Amino acid sequence: MNYALGIDLGTTNSVAAVYRRGKIETLMLDGMHGTFPSVVNFKDDDTILVGHPAKNRIIIDPEHSVASVKRFMGDRNKKFNINGKEYTPVDISAIILKEMVEKAGEILKTKIEDVIITVPAYFNNNQKSDTLAAGKKAGLNVLQLIPEPTAAAIAYGLDKGRDQTIMVYDFGGGTFDVSILKITGNKFKVIAVDGDSHLGGDDLDNAIVDYLIQQLKNKKAIDLATENQREVRLVRQKLKEAAEKAKKELSQAHSTEILIPEVFGTTLEEVLTREKFNELIKLFLDTTIVKMRSVLNEAQMKPEDIDRVILVGGSTYNVAVRELVTREIKDPYTSEKVEEEVARGAAILAASLTLPEADFTPLEVENVTAHSLGLRVTKGKDADRFKVLLKRQTPVPAIVEEKFTTYKDRQRSVEIAVFQGENDYCSQNTFIGGFVLDGIPVRPAGVPIVSVQFEMDSSDILQVHAYCDDSSGHVDLNVNETSEETFSTQSPECIVLLIDLSYSMEGWKLKTTKEAVTEFLRIKSETRSGQDVIGCVVFASHAQTVSPLTKDFDFIGRKVQSMKTQGSTNMADGLKYAQRCLEENRNRELKSRIIMLSDGEPDSKMQVRRMVDKLVKENVRVDTVGAGKDYNKKLLQEIAGKTGGQFEAADNIDALLQAFINLAEL
Repeated sequence: MNYALGIDLGTTNSVAAVYRRGKIETLMLDGMHGTFPSVVNFKDDDTILVGHPAKNRIIIDPEHSVASVKRFMGDRNKKFNINGKEYTPVDISAIILKEMVEKAGEILKTKIEDVIITVPAYFNNNQKSDTLAAGKKAGLNVLQLIPEPTAAAIAYGLDKGRDQTIMVYDFGGGTFDVSILKITGNKFKVIAVDGDSHLGGDDLDNAIVDYLIQQLKNKKAIDLATENQREVRLVRQKLKEAAEKAKKELSQAHSTEILIPEVFGTTLEEVLTREKFNELIKLFLDTTIVKMRSVLNEAQMKPEDIDRVILVGGSTYNVAVRELVTREIKDPYTSEKVEEEVARGAAILAASLTLPEADFTPLEVENVTAHSLGLRVTKGKDADRFKVLLKRQTPVPAIVEEKFTTYKDRQRSVEIAVFQGENDYCSQNTFIGGFVLDGIPVRPAGVPIVSVQFEMDSSDILQVHAYCDDSSGHVDLNVNETSEETFSTQSPECIVLLIDLSYSMEGWKLKTTKEAVTEFLRIKSETRSGQDVIGCVVFASHAQTVSPLTKDFDFIGRKVQSMKTQGSTNMADGLKYAQRCLEENRNRELKSRIIMLSDGEPDSKMQVRRMVDKLVKENVRVDTVGAGKDYNKKLLQEIAGKTGGQFEAADNIDALLQAFINLAEL
């Protein structure tokens, strides 16, 4: 018998499920576990390990291991160089898919070709296209991509068998989605979606890792930048494993003991309480609250309009997650194995698409596109407007078409540059792809009619067609096969605001800094030179994140207002935190920039210079602001000069405000 699999290709773990013998089964691909680690290890003898064997080696061989590759899907610049070979995120994902399907075939005693693969609802067009490409590279016939919350709703809805409106809160290993759906019989209609494709359990693990590193620093003077880098990688992997274990234990217990011997010549012994863990991850959970409120607003609903909230993804085992969902909406429903529900829903849809109606009642599934898509209709520094053709939350599949014209006489070609986002200017949105339509007849400006058609299929993959009514030319485009190099768009930026909170900042400098950052955020939200994402890190005796990278500038503003002075000037630690924040978001394909304000002498100029050298290698620009009169002007000018940044002197209130205005308007 031919089977069609449902596959949840996850960040941390993947799951395969199938419909057979009248029910849905999660396949134990290794004979014991329903979850299959999304890890690949390349041994020196060219053997490739996938799944549990690869995960078992990652702690001793991190250099030849790849994990959490899902976070890099859509990043066409990301490469993994291992044993002299180069692998893309698509290559790694294809290896995982191929291994899963082969093991499933052994269990089902047949060759598997047809699959449905789930993707985060908030994945963009490039990320979904890369997932589809990975399936094809693995030799599979991908029947459809389906959003993870929709798959979870199918698994839940068919089981409960009643009409209802549900919210799916999907907090996985590397992504977060929240969707509202209406279920009517066998019809599943998505009303609205929101999310963050770079927020998940990995971030919760990293919060614990950062905390443990700080405890190591307090116990023994260490500097990760100067330690043996191989040992640093091994230690970080040990801490990562311990963090993941502690996180799971805290879903049941109120505290857990972390004991790791031989860490930089010492033993790390730490008791982590649930209260401390919740404090470490609060900013991430706050982001999910913002997204829940946003999706309710998009759906024009109130919490009382939701019949049930469904929790999906391994991160929802966290007690704090269940408590915040209960507080915001209502007491959620949780299945026994939340990490398997998405694959099970995908398997149900796979059966619906492949089995005769006599064997399986077909499903009706209506998804929506998570992002607005459109064109740059004119070029030039002052004419970079984004024209939306396909609005977010539009049901898919969908086809829309609009007519345009030329902007100068005798124009023989037009650029069709496609962007994705919600801002008015293309420079603030994400470039998807484009092409040039040639062969336009010679006419005065405004006479030729150019028609552009956006076609979104059921997998939320975009095709763009363009033609001129007066010519025989007709161009079809899969926008994911093109490069941004053809087009002259100003790239958006990923900015980390890095603020000195040493005790010397108390008084007018701290008060004015809060006002200056608020003005900076206001300018960024209102002008075309704004950035896609901004975050905020502060440093005193040590560094900490005030706000993760986000498009919610109001959220950053509220967090900045709560800043308080607290210690010395560990500028190097602040730069490390800012660099790590940028590194984790590298696959956003945004220009990286740090804006650092300091009013004093750093604890170690040598460590600062080492960090700056690292930032130079990673092409990160650092703009610096010297507040007051006692800062190290020579060092701040050196940092800005080395990284191609700008230095601003701010020895009074007006100068400090103007410095941030200047940097916002660059």
